[in-house]
Amino acid sequence: SSRTNEPLHNKMANDVNGNAVQVTEEDDPMDTSCSVTHTEHYKALIEAGLPQKVAERLDEIFQTDLVSFDDLDERALDALREFKEDGACAVLQQFQESDLSHVQNKSAFLCGVMKTYRQREKQGNKVQDSTKGPDEAKIKSLLDRTGYTLDVTTGQIGRA
Repeated sequence: SSRTNEPLHNKMANDVNGNAVQVTEEDDPMDTSCSVTHTEHYKALIEAGLPQKVAERLDEIFQTDLVSFDDLDERALDALREFKEDGACAVLQQFQESDLSHVQNKSAFLCGVMKTYRQREKQGNKVQDSTKGPDEAKIKSLLDRTGYTLDVTTGQIGRA
């Protein structure tokens, strides 16, 4: 094919314009190592001062069409740059896992994710631990020892 050396985004543009481009195994190896395909915005992320690992992670998110480069303003990129590499990647992971279907300002939403992450970091909690509830084994042991149940009576509801 005469188009094998074109960047991927050109191939995608050709697909959209009705010129079906056959992508062969040679053009698109299933290699998930560092030789990933970048969007045209990857260079801008690096130039904005983001660490390579963070720029690659954000670029991967752009490729999922969850958010586009134009959705993020300078303020969000500046705030992301202030994080350590691992923290920034954790924030981006959480951002990617969020339901953004009704989010109009994705940049502000990302800033909110970063703010929450920072607050949890200050409290000494890892972000993943925030949803952890009580230890079920300890509760069961307490109930067995006392003979109590976890049932709530109507008398207790009035005092709650």
